[in-house]
Amino acid sequence: MSDTSEMRPPRARSKPFEIYVATSAIAFLVSYVATYVYSFYLQKMTFDSQFHPGADFPGSLIDPAVHDPNKYNVGVHFFGDFWTTLLRSMEPSPYLVRPGVGGSSYPPFAQFIYEPLTWIPYPLALTIFLAGTITLIVVPFWRALSAYEPHIRAIFIVVGVLLTYPVLFSLDRGNNIGLTVGFLLFGVLNLYEDRPRRAAIYFAIAAALKIYPVFFLLIFVSRRQWRAFGTAILTGLGITVIPLMTYSGGLLNNLRALYDNSGYFRDAGEQTALNHSLYSWLLTLRGLDYEPLTKVSEYFLENYTILVVLIILATMTLHFSKSMALELSLISSAVLNVVLIPITYGYTLSLYLVIVLSLALCMRSFTSSYIVAICVCALLCSKGIPISAKGDQLLNYVSAPLGLFLLLLAIGAHTMECVRPRSR
Repeated sequence: MSDTSEMRPPRARSKPFEIYVATSAIAFLVSYVATYVYSFYLQKMTFDSQFHPGADFPGSLIDPAVHDPNKYNVGVHFFGDFWTTLLRSMEPSPYLVRPGVGGSSYPPFAQFIYEPLTWIPYPLALTIFLAGTITLIVVPFWRALSAYEPHIRAIFIVVGVLLTYPVLFSLDRGNNIGLTVGFLLFGVLNLYEDRPRRAAIYFAIAAALKIYPVFFLLIFVSRRQWRAFGTAILTGLGITVIPLMTYSGGLLNNLRALYDNSGYFRDAGEQTALNHSLYSWLLTLRGLDYEPLTKVSEYFLENYTILVVLIILATMTLHFSKSMALELSLISSAVLNVVLIPITYGYTLSLYLVIVLSLALCMRSFTSSYIVAICVCALLCSKGIPISAKGDQLLNYVSAPLGLFLLLLAIGAHTMECVRPRSR
């Protein structure tokens, strides 16, 4: 385990974080203006397609004959992901639902925490959900930036966190990724405060909400914090299995239905719209009609599962080889979460906020922190600019490569740390 003095939040200002915030302010203005101008010029993509490819009301999932959409309308916006999840929580089982409702692909704990919100009017439930999401995201940054005056902290958080594209996306959809990221941020903060078992509980809750944050448990493996790792596993299993046992239809039937309902995210097909994943990048490259690139892309698409497994194994090998610096572990875990899933919508990029929090806490052991700051800013800004008449967006070309670049940067820095002692 590393020296505990390295793990406590420093009472000093972070230059890399300041660079990140300044760049974010510029990127926010430039990216949205460019998106609007290019959308108007090409007459291809509307501005609201930044957040959802069609109408906010998910008519294909909810039958108005079963649930009247007008009953839950907030202005002209439905906050679709929150609305459908809330409706499914009203069912005896969110996975084995009646026709017209559509089964949930959320883990059991994610569905379970929505149930109390079904007892109150929808506008109030939505307000509590959005306020809770913002609070969970803001509080860790507020604590991490304690070296700054309150008004400076507020400006930094609004510009560098709340106005980022994935946070706006998650609020627009009412997606629970905001809650997931909030618990991850609390976990990261506790890691820096040298409280690994408390961090493990936060990470377990995050994984129980979205599943794929399990990659963050690699941090405990890398640091040989086995009790924390065990705490995370037991906590995650407990809060997943217990709600599942309360749903009608039986444990196995609900598990089978959950697996079937989540097939959409396992099989991306040909979807590139709003998709920031490595799979989407390969699809985009294949469509460039450049034969050598097409052949290479097609090969990796046909063997995508093998490619993902190799990337995960390579990263895990580095985690096992020597205790990896916390900053590098956070980078590699965040990239694995975002890039490898076949369908990665913009709100998923909010997982990169764990790297931003690490910047705020000073990345002491990572000398390339300024490069990280700029890369993360590029990942968190809007990239929905349509760059071709057929609908390709900038995000299809740059999101996955930028994430992989961050992963290579972390791997390279860790390799140098492993090699350096031997050369002395």
